[in-house]
Amino acid sequence: MWEAERVHAIIKTKRSALEKALGPFVVSGTSIYILNEIDDSLEFSTTYRGQRCSIKIDKDYGQQVMLSNDFVNKENSVSQNLINVIIK
Repeated sequence: MWEAERVHAIIKTKRSALEKALGPFVVSGTSIYILNEIDDSLEFSTTYRGQRCSIKIDKDYGQQVMLSNDFVNKENSVSQNLINVIIK
């Protein structure tokens, strides 16, 4: 399922477990952004409106954003937007 509102509602059912496993995180669409790399893939089972759901975080699909001296506040920088969202 890729309905953003439903995805956010399902994530909310396991928010504390996700925070314990991932640390601070931000959900955008079907992506979860975190500040640290995860060691293993994770799966969380939950129930949403009587329906069993799984939240799967696959380590193999992760991408790292490295901040360097060239990291500047660009108007449309994906990295900058990501960092801003996580900090907020």
